[in-house]
Amino acid sequence: MESFDADSAYRFMERLVKSIGNRESGTDSERRAAEQIRAWFEELGLANIRMEEFEVQTSRILKEEAALPDGTPLECKAVGNSLSTPPEGVEGEVVMLESTSQEALKSIKSKIAAVNIVLYEKDFLKVVKAEPHALIYPSRTPLAPTIYRSIRAEYTAKQNIPAVSMAHDDVLNVLKGPKRLKISTKVEKITAKSQNVLGEVPGTLQEEAVLMGGHYDTVRGIMGAHDNAAGTAMVLELARIFAHEKPSRTLRFAAFGSEELGLRGSFNHAEKPESVKNLRFYLNFDVHGILLGTLSATVLGPEDLKSLLRFIAKE
Repeated sequence: MESFDADSAYRFMERLVKSIGNRESGTDSERRAAEQIRAWFEELGLANIRMEEFEVQTSRILKEEAALPDGTPLECKAVGNSLSTPPEGVEGEVVMLESTSQEALKSIKSKIAAVNIVLYEKDFLKVVKAEPHALIYPSRTPLAPTIYRSIRAEYTAKQNIPAVSMAHDDVLNVLKGPKRLKISTKVEKITAKSQNVLGEVPGTLQEEAVLMGGHYDTVRGIMGAHDNAAGTAMVLELARIFAHEKPSRTLRFAAFGSEELGLRGSFNHAEKPESVKNLRFYLNFDVHGILLGTLSATVLGPEDLKSLLRFIAKE
């Protein structure tokens, strides 16, 4: 059997980034990336290659502006699936929301709340019910630039709010003074098509399968080399290695679309009974190749599985 070739994996990543570039969920560029991955699966000789199409709720950003009271503009990005502001925008005092406790939520009514905590659906709806004018999502660390974010579409089905993302340092400076901001956004919600790309190497044990996958889409405005063209490249390199082997268990390979909209592609795949039938193990690749990163594995399974992975990692 061939060995894993880091240069080969890198070439998959490089071609995906340079030939396609940004692969925002539900766009033509995401579709082109899917077609390229399908072509690679075919070249590698995988069996049962197919596309799984599904619909996603996403948005187009038509306006995104933020300014200090004196008119000085600040860079911002409207949050996907957020509510548009009125045409004249919203203006108010900026305050930090550090928890979703009842006391903290009282402090954001009729203000613009800067939120640097993870808001799952229950907490998101609590924040909206507290009636702030808008939300700001700062980038998570100092010196980090403004990044695009999206709220899951199902979170906003009942209640919604205008929201932007901004650089950490810009939000910090606003909070120090003048503590006020004006925000104007226009966000158009749309239904789009996305797709997963699948292929496999048939095994001799028909009743058992192993799945290896990673998402290939990106958020708006980035090339997505490490998140997650590199993870997709890992899947492609493993497909290259195993394509002409005769494994005991069937090996399935997946490139998932629209992960950045809330794991839409993998949810769509997992909800099909035939996808999980006979599946014994899934190995997911996400965010690889950061120069100053960390190596980690998240394990959803029994304790002996964690022990096995620790042993393999040491080897």
